[in-house]
Amino acid sequence: VHNLTILGGYTGQVTKTARTGFIGLNVPNEALGLDGLDESPSQIGTSLSSRWGLLSYLGRINYNYKSKYYLTASFRSDGSSKFAPGNRWGYFPSGAFSWRMSDEEFMKKLKFVSDAKLRLSYGETGNNRVSDFPYLDQITQPNSAGYSYGNGSPLKGAILTAFGNKNLRWETTKQVNIGYDLSLFKQRVNLTVDLYRKTTHDLLLQALLPYTAGLSTAFKNVGKMQNEGLEFT
Repeated sequence: VHNLTILGGYTGQVTKTARTGFIGLNVPNEALGLDGLDESPSQIGTSLSSRWGLLSYLGRINYNYKSKYYLTASFRSDGSSKFAPGNRWGYFPSGAFSWRMSDEEFMKKLKFVSDAKLRLSYGETGNNRVSDFPYLDQITQPNSAGYSYGNGSPLKGAILTAFGNKNLRWETTKQVNIGYDLSLFKQRVNLTVDLYRKTTHDLLLQALLPYTAGLSTAFKNVGKMQNEGLEFT
């Protein structure tokens, strides 16, 4: 009569990237391959490393009564290192209800109806797909950025390569759906109808900046986008 399933858990993931390299320009003897790099008048070492992490807690409850009424409720919280402390956690609930009308007494009299189900659902999901440290200003000292003073020897300089935004937060998508499934004549004819509306707000985008700022773009939460429609199958 009653069927109840409860699920709880957590997930964690860390991604680390690293790259090292060595560049030699104007190598006089290319036939030596790597052995000839030390003869280059211009030698540049390169290195890069970065990392990000995500920690999630999740729970879900599924319940049905006589395989006629179905209820699902779930909740998850996600913490991403890509956002500044205070904005790292996002909370995303969802729920769904369905009613198998074909099991009701008033529907069983309709012999040509094999199955009929009404569905209602609502859910939220998050997006954190930005660079690893978008909330921090980033300054680099590239080999290509230097200035020669009185002695003529170029000295390396520091340049701003990214504006940080400590107010960045999760992009959130909310969707509501109403659907109906109908199967007729021993499942020879099947009909599915869905009416949905999906709204995404706090979009994570590279927003355009005035060139007088020194950089042309920076990550921001910008605007809202909505999709809605009616689907038949």
